[in-house]
Formats: sequence, structure tokens, C-alpha cells
Amino acid sequence: MAEIVRLGAEEAAVEDEEKREAARAEAAERKARRQRGQQRRLMFLLPLVTVLAIIAWCFSTQFIPSQSMEPYLQPGDHIVTLKSWLAYPDHAVPSRGDVVVFNLPAKQQLQDPNAWVSGSPPQAAILIKRVVGLPGETIEFQGNEVLINGKALVENYRTIPETRRVGGAYGTDGPFRIPAHHIFLMGDNRPDSDDSRFWGPLNVKNVMGRCMGVLFHESANGFNERRYQKTTGQ
Repeated sequence: MAEIVRLGAEEAAVEDEEKREAARAEAAERKARRQRGQQRRLMFLLPLVTVLAIIAWCFSTQFIPSQSMEPYLQPGDHIVTLKSWLAYPDHAVPSRGDVVVFNLPAKQQLQDPNAWVSGSPPQAAILIKRVVGLPGETIEFQGNEVLINGKALVENYRTIPETRRVGGAYGTDGPFRIPAHHIFLMGDNRPDSDDSRFWGPLNVKNVMGRCMGVLFHESANGFNERRYQKTTGQ
């Protein structure tokens, strides 16, 4: 009888050990599955985070609240901008016709404090305009004609013609020479643009980036439009 009891106890001990081993194996398998799942998520997220970081490093977006760049840009457009370190490395001069986003120095006061794109006008106004004149050139306006070094500029983009005599101090009463490292900027909507005709040429170091196109258009009652109207009182 004692022998039978001893054998039964040994069998029970072996069975318990097998159960514990099976439990350990199952726990190890669950841990391995979790690790494999984490690795798969990491393999998916790492490239995604890398791409998003590159996009954030190279590009920015801006909201267009004003009409100064019509018909190219409409109020409510959200644009994609290639940052200046990549678009114009080492403060390179933008090409004529480029549409650039820039920071207007406080000393170059806006005629219209509501003409800003984003920021806190007018101390840190961020604007968007088209490059019309380059360093060393003379620029002059005769009606709706832009003269560069005395010759009519052929503009291969649509503009809204001026309907009045411009009272700005730069190029409106005779040729104005653009200083070195500066560019002359204008809005495509000539009658409704606060630009270099009024506050002068811009140092290229203030260019923040080049507009690459419209990302999407926000409705008239969108969040940014309401915020703009509240900020400007319009």
C-alpha cells in the first residue's frame, strides 16, 4: 500500500510539473507574440514618424485671409510652403515670378494693418507676395505696366489691373533702384495689395519660404476665417 501511495504521489508531482511547464511555455509564447506585435508597430510607425519629421522640417502651411494675391490665391486657401533653407539656401535670391512667404520687419510698416497672412500685425507680420524686381534692377510703374530697367515686364501669370494712381513711394514717381540683397514684391491683385510700392524692397534674409501650391480651401465660415475676422474686426 505504501508503495502505491508513493507512486501516486510521484505521478501527481510529475503531472504538476508538466502543468507548470505548459503554463510557462504559454506565458513565454504570449510574451513573444506581444513583442512581435510591438516590433511590427514600430516598423510601421518609425518610417511614418520619419516622413512626418522630414515634412515638418522642410515644409510649412499658411492660411490666406486676404485678396491681395487673387486670382492665384483666394481667401480661405491653405498653402504649402517650402521653407527657405531648402528653397533658397544661404539666402539665395528668389527667381522673378516666385510667390514667397516672408516676415516684414517692424520698421517697414504696413499701410493696411489687416493685410497680414498670419502672426501679430504689424510688429511680426507674415505676408505673401510675388517677386517682381531683383537686386540691382530699376523698377517703375506706368499705369498697369511694370518697367524693369526701362523695359516692359512680361508677366506670365494673371493679375488684376490697377484702377487708380498708386501713391506709394517706391517706383511710382520714377525709376527706383533695388538695393543689393533685396527684392521687390507685389500682390497679383494690384489695386488691393499692400506691397513694396508702399513699404519698399525686402531683404532676402526675411524670406521664409516659397509657395508650392494650395493644400485645400477653407469655407467662408471656417475656423481660421472666423479667427481672422475676430482679430481684425472685419
